[in-house]
Amino acid sequence: MSDRIWYVGIDFGTTGISAVLLNAATQLTYPLYWIESDQLGSTSTTPTLKKHFRLTPAIYLSVIEGEPSQALAVPHQASSASWSVGPLAVKIANATADRSDSGLLLHNLKPLLKLATPYYCPETEQWEPILQWSPTQQVSMGWVRQALQALFTAISPLSSQVWLYSAASGLDNQTFREATENLGGAILGCPAYWPDTYRFNLREAILGAKLVEHPEQIVFIEDAIATILSELRDTAAGCQWRGHTLAINSGATMTELVLVDLPNQHQKLTHPDFKLRSFAYGGQAIDQDIISQLFLPQAEEALCEDLNIPLESWPTPGEPNLEQRYRLQRDLESTLLGRALLHLAGHVKQVLQHQDRYQCKLGKDRTFHLRRKELEMQVFLPFMRRLNREFNALLSETGVATQGIQQAMCTGGTASIAPITRWLRQKLPSAAIIQDTYPTDR
Repeated sequence: MSDRIWYVGIDFGTTGISAVLLNAATQLTYPLYWIESDQLGSTSTTPTLKKHFRLTPAIYLSVIEGEPSQALAVPHQASSASWSVGPLAVKIANATADRSDSGLLLHNLKPLLKLATPYYCPETEQWEPILQWSPTQQVSMGWVRQALQALFTAISPLSSQVWLYSAASGLDNQTFREATENLGGAILGCPAYWPDTYRFNLREAILGAKLVEHPEQIVFIEDAIATILSELRDTAAGCQWRGHTLAINSGATMTELVLVDLPNQHQKLTHPDFKLRSFAYGGQAIDQDIISQLFLPQAEEALCEDLNIPLESWPTPGEPNLEQRYRLQRDLESTLLGRALLHLAGHVKQVLQHQDRYQCKLGKDRTFHLRRKELEMQVFLPFMRRLNREFNALLSETGVATQGIQQAMCTGGTASIAPITRWLRQKLPSAAIIQDTYPTDR
């Protein structure tokens, strides 16, 4: 494997997956993108191909034999099912939503991967454990693993997903194919302090997708640490980061902070040099809190009754409340009304950061009158208080003063919200701050 110079880095998130190829010999990177095959078949004289540099991690399971509303517990019978991934999976699910014989859309897989590893039980002749996917639908953990494997196969140009074409920006097709067929390794980000179960499930899916041949070729690194290391690659381009550095990685499900004192020679960095804090709150929890704090008070009990979710089931704003939030997300996504509310909450989260008031409708008979002050005080403020507590704990653990932090960076969809920008500038007025921007609902 010493002659293999290509490596793939994979950012597997709750709401998106992205990947990049690294040539170890030249230290150059090539971001991957996907194009839907119906664009390739365009008859336009000047077709515009839309490149997706972030793939929706949704997988649609079409079952030919058996009822998907049952346990879906025999994932080894590949002949009885077919997979569609990414945008097509969502399109199929939307088109078949009102059919009783439709398949199953698997998404939001990331939190599930830390729960258990699938195993075959001879007594029941099923793959277990069985997850309660929705109030009326169960799914085997074996299907979840295979869905993840199908998603990772989309990285390869030899993917069985014939409608989805993968490529690498800056590489010709032949070089891209040769690179992905001879990968020296795969590097994946993972949330800090998540159990080995999560990494095991990802590792098995990578091996099943045949991206690499051996488990030892797969390396995991905490998301927040990866954020800093990615910036250190730019040293040759003029980036000379050194001294105390803060990174915040906040996505759909997790928020992580890391503090490190960067030496002049970055090669001397070791894992113990990075001090980490994390808590299970992100963009999805914010959407839930927007529904509970902004929508429900205006709809009184009628909305709870229509959702069939009692008021006591809604979690405390700004707090993880993992079990409550998992059940709530599951219940909301299992109904048309719940999905509409989640979509509207994500939209409101973006709009009210740029204007003081916003009026929106849900269906024909519900109108919400919303103000930015309410969003900031009732939703963002509890989150920022929790973030501030974790930041202070990190400073206490390391003995670093705020004025000693020389640079900070934020990444992840939730880290791009305006309150984090204001908070960082207030806490670190003399630090250089880099903040990613995301044109998405996260």
